[in-house]
Amino acid sequence: MSKFKTYSNLNLGPYPLDDGWIFLYKCYDKIIKPISILRFFIMSYFLPSDLELANNRKVYKILGVDKFGRYIPTGGISIRRITKAKMKPYTLKSSGTNSAREFFFRTIVFEFLHIPFLITMTILIIHHLSTGEYRFAMENLVINLLLNIMPILHHRNTRARIVEILKRKSS
Repeated sequence: MSKFKTYSNLNLGPYPLDDGWIFLYKCYDKIIKPISILRFFIMSYFLPSDLELANNRKVYKILGVDKFGRYIPTGGISIRRITKAKMKPYTLKSSGTNSAREFFFRTIVFEFLHIPFLITMTILIIHHLSTGEYRFAMENLVINLLLNIMPILHHRNTRARIVEILKRKSS
């Protein structure tokens, strides 16, 4: 038995080819999939850890990710109720397992799109701190928190919820 955790028993199924992000899935298949060690590290990052799944995702509740998710402009429940927007990319198509699997991959894409901005903002924060511009460092930290860190945590929480659903359905 491998010491590394896998979710192969979840049967994530095929990529959701009609969701508009096919180029990323094809890139993953052509470049990353053949390099198994790189694929392992990438999937290790995107799959929820035991800590994330523990106690009904308590870590995310403590960090306020659930509350943040309600008001996130691109798909929060409260925002959708106010604007009556459907926001299809941020919504499950149905209550079935295939829809959950498809949304699992979509959250990976959404999180992946935040990572370059997270890194850029972190570099800016370090630069401002090193030059003594503490006010700018604090402003960038708040921006990074609201526009990158919290959305990334939101996507990770969503994937943890999906993993819980898929585990229940497979048992």
